[in-house]
Amino acid sequence: MSTLTDNATVAYPSVDIRTDLPVIDQWIERFDSIYQEAGPDDTRIPWSHARANPALIAWLNVQASCMVRPGARVAVVGCGLGRDAAALLERGYDVCAFDACAHAIAAAKELHPAHESCFHQMDLRDLPAKMTSRFDLVVEVHTIQSLPVETRPAIASAIASLLNHRGVLIAIARGRADDIPVATLDGPPFPLTASELEALFAQGCGLTLDRPIDDYESRGIIAPMRTMIPLSVVALAAAASIAAALADKHPVLTEVLFNVPRGDDGDANGDGHRSSAGDEFFELHNPHDEAINLRGYVFANRLQFRKGSEKRAVVFRFPKFELPAGATVVVFNGYDSEFTGPVGTTDRAPDGPNDAFGGAYVFTMENTSQFRALNNTGDYVVLVAPGMKFVDALVWGKPDEDLPDGVRAIMAPSASILADQTYREEHRPMAWITKNSGTAQIEKRAEPWLTQAMKDTVTETYLPRYETKQGALIPTLHKIQHEYGWIPHQAMMEIAEFLELAPADVLDTASFYEEFWLKQKGEHVIAVCRSIA
Repeated sequence: MSTLTDNATVAYPSVDIRTDLPVIDQWIERFDSIYQEAGPDDTRIPWSHARANPALIAWLNVQASCMVRPGARVAVVGCGLGRDAAALLERGYDVCAFDACAHAIAAAKELHPAHESCFHQMDLRDLPAKMTSRFDLVVEVHTIQSLPVETRPAIASAIASLLNHRGVLIAIARGRADDIPVATLDGPPFPLTASELEALFAQGCGLTLDRPIDDYESRGIIAPMRTMIPLSVVALAAAASIAAALADKHPVLTEVLFNVPRGDDGDANGDGHRSSAGDEFFELHNPHDEAINLRGYVFANRLQFRKGSEKRAVVFRFPKFELPAGATVVVFNGYDSEFTGPVGTTDRAPDGPNDAFGGAYVFTMENTSQFRALNNTGDYVVLVAPGMKFVDALVWGKPDEDLPDGVRAIMAPSASILADQTYREEHRPMAWITKNSGTAQIEKRAEPWLTQAMKDTVTETYLPRYETKQGALIPTLHKIQHEYGWIPHQAMMEIAEFLELAPADVLDTASFYEEFWLKQKGEHVIAVCRSIA
């Protein structure tokens, strides 16, 4: 399948089509003939505009960083000549772009030779098994609108099947007013109403709308859209219903220390001595733009779900507590522990953030038994929202029983994925313990992380493309990650200085969960590292 025109008045070339083929195959053959005749020349393809879709670019600039981490797996459906895929690749995503038209894929590879391995000929109706439930983000731009109305449910279902359990879908189509009957359409394209687009994915595929469908014309977010697409319909971020819908604005698990290091490095809570149980902790982050009331949220390990073992489980239930936007919570096991600064319990919230832990809000479980501890060799921890809704989980080693269905559904990410995302050997941190919440310690080095070559790339490529320094920030962060395998705190400060941005703005953008690949090193799940002298 391929994208169709932004301009309904464009005439399509006349093509001889075999009428003995199924209806979708007839359309694919028609589109492929046009691609064959045009090759990589956009001007000869009536629906191509030699640039990425502006609604997609606007969504990437405004919303994507709150929903999809850099480096995430992205599927681009009906990629055509690959302009949308190229824009995603430039932002550092791991892109698989496909189209049913063989000549479209050939042209895309010719236009983007550095990324030809990202383009594939595949049919949505016959996807390889490895494609299903695989992607963090699925991008659908003008594919559904390009095919007959009766084919929409099957196509939408196939698109939704690409999403993993926490996946995000953005679907973009030419819009149609509600008072225009679908029977009067003489396409392609076949524009959709907002309710039709929502029904296809939310009702037909079991997805959950993250926010109301946006009309970019009325919002005026993208000026060129006003002439290109008088009424565009954009379904923003429909997330699989088995996952925590982003609209619910849950916190996320960002870090767990389950095997406390020996010696002074094991004193995670800073009370002057190491406790194999008491210094264990988990960390939550609020990646959203508004506060979350954590009252009723529960953190627990596997023993809470094993009959007869509940009394030995590591469990913490939050009291009434508003976690500010962008803020972090650290909850310690607390066995045989003392704390400095404001500390909360399951009965009361802390009086404020704790400067001894990087401004995080600190709680203690106040455990009285050293046997209430996480299992070093294999365990899982889950975050449960009020109403027993599993919203996040982390797994390590080999837990000694199967995961409950609810945990399996939202497990993010799996232990095997974590193990594959490692720091590169030459840049290995020297300690996994976090003494300031959210950061491991690594040796500070004299030479800059942001090299002159990287600065040249930012100046010559990112700034012209994204127009603002804030817009160039995310691709610059990903450039560092791609080069070193992770993003040091020192590098973020260098980026802030180079782009003339406030360090706090860079740190906010580089939030634990949204902007970093979670990594597992040794026995500590961690997201980002901080330098020490």
